[in-house]
Amino acid sequence: MKAFILVAVFLGAVTADVIFYTTADDNLNMQAVVDDPVKLQSYVDCFLDRKPCDPIPASYKEIIPDSIETGCKRCNPAQKRLANTFLIGLKKKLPKEYQRFLAKYDPTGKFIEKFLQRVEGHW
Repeated sequence: MKAFILVAVFLGAVTADVIFYTTADDNLNMQAVVDDPVKLQSYVDCFLDRKPCDPIPASYKEIIPDSIETGCKRCNPAQKRLANTFLIGLKKKLPKEYQRFLAKYDPTGKFIEKFLQRVEGHW
């Protein structure tokens, strides 16, 4: 029983030490980005290396590979909300770009399901 308690305390300490990603603006109105075709395309072009990035999308671009690979383990709730809103909007409004995004950041499809499960429901 003592060993179980020690393991539980240790695991609690390990999970409590998650260092969240730092981005330029976790309070961005991502729905406004998704609803603006020009702005949405500029984010997509940034994320897909087609055009230079403005500072805010550049800060998100830096964390995309790791966040997808780790299932957004280091994402704070605001970042999960941003990712969820962006990906739902991208899939709905620009489905071919959504597929290109997935091909770039998860070409084998190994990680995206876990990532989507972790960000799902964050609005």
